Amino acid sequence: DKDIKAQLQAMESLINSSQETIKVLLGVIQELEKGEARREGLSYRTGQDTANCDTCRNSACIIYSVELDFK
Repeated sequence: DKDIKAQLQAMESLINSSQETIKVLLGVIQELEKGEARREGLSYRTGQDTANCDTCRNSACIIYSVELDFK
């Protein structure tokens, strides 16, 4: 029982650490997108340009889902 409990606690710590890493990476990606939009003279919006990009349109729901899970 102690081994299983220790393994579960270790796994929980790993998940929490991974979640924090993902939050940081999402923040970095968002800042990079903002900077690129400014350089191009465009208005920045959270998310992707789903109106003009097939790839973005196909993956936008995944992007938004991940952002919501980790914010």
